[in-house]
Amino acid sequence: MKIGVTGGNGNLGKVIISEGKKLDYDMNIIESSEELEKSNCDVYIDCTNRLAFLNNLEIYFKKLKPIVIATTGFNEEDEIRIKELSKYISIMKVTNFCIGAYKYLKLIEEATKLYGLEYDIVITDKHQKYKKDNISGTAYNIEKSIHNIIPEKKVSFSSIRAGGIVAEHETIFVNDNNEQIIISHKIFNRETFAIGALKATFWIKDKLNGIYILDDML
Repeated sequence: MKIGVTGGNGNLGKVIISEGKKLDYDMNIIESSEELEKSNCDVYIDCTNRLAFLNNLEIYFKKLKPIVIATTGFNEEDEIRIKELSKYISIMKVTNFCIGAYKYLKLIEEATKLYGLEYDIVITDKHQKYKKDNISGTAYNIEKSIHNIIPEKKVSFSSIRAGGIVAEHETIFVNDNNEQIIISHKIFNRETFAIGALKATFWIKDKLNGIYILDDML
């Protein structure tokens, strides 16, 4: 299977290419719309950024090949366009390809059952200084997990963009009696994301048209 990595020279793209080559996969770096137009891959991993993805969207409509979207920061209008694309191809759309992060969300749901009604909740996310999202996709997923349990719960966010931090998230439950419960998840290298993204390419390639998430693969 021929795998095209759009944004293959970026921080995540380089690691995906490297991990794929270790497994002897046919990895192809795509760095421009022109290269994407000329490419002929069986499945694509897009790890560019919101604007670059949207700029390439019409090309993906032409290619009609499965896509793993490792890009975040989309707004509601963008999501509508991605949903339109999914009528013609299968798409795996995940904000965090780390399996541990997926399980972390389940842990947050359980903690919300215990503390959510009586405690304030703050979500913090820390990433490298070049990450463009003000709030990470994973942080929004944490909020979604909380709202799965208490739909009306107010959640606060705090974001840090500094240095080369890969990914750190904390969910903090605080009450009025000076008690804090902090549940954290930290990723120390991007290989974790890359391995998950590569697994997703093999899983998505033969699926029916539509949008899939990590829950479906697991």
